[in-house]
Amino acid sequence: MEILKESDDKTMVSLKVWDTHTLGNMIRSRILKSQNVLFASYKQPEFLSEKTYIIINIRTNNTTTWKDELFNTCEELCNELESLRLSLNSQI
Repeated sequence: MEILKESDDKTMVSLKVWDTHTLGNMIRSRILKSQNVLFASYKQPEFLSEKTYIIINIRTNNTTTWKDELFNTCEELCNELESLRLSLNSQI
């Protein structure tokens, strides 16, 4: 992951992440559930590129930072995926 732009007050960031639409959409849709996040988006600028990456943009209110919200979101996604894995294992 690479920080492309970050505001001085740590409420806005543009990140370059080496992944595809799957991760970008998961992060965007989950992080927007937070009341502290004002804006979140992602795009895949070079769809046919050999090295696939996405740009994730996050804007928070002044009560939290983009980093806190991104960490919380990733933790929630990991917990949800682990719960899904356990559920699938118990049914198979």
